[in-house]
Amino acid sequence: MTSRSDDDFHNLFTWVQDVTVDQLPSPPIVINEYTKIVNPERWLSKLQQDARLGAEAPRAYYGALQADLRFLYTLITERKAS
Repeated sequence: MTSRSDDDFHNLFTWVQDVTVDQLPSPPIVINEYTKIVNPERWLSKLQQDARLGAEAPRAYYGALQADLRFLYTLITERKAS
């Protein structure tokens, strides 16, 4: 049996594969005061690659990938709403 959060993460892992660079804002993308994305294409490519590795991959196992995917999802959905 999978938990709701497992299903949510699986949906994010699947969703990110269809995201395109055109959906992202212009750089820099500020994640927090210490992290700025200056190359959105490369960042998105890496997130998609990590998501393809699945939930047992190191970044997913420790939650970093899920946090980045949640941030990306929020970034895109807020951008669409405006």
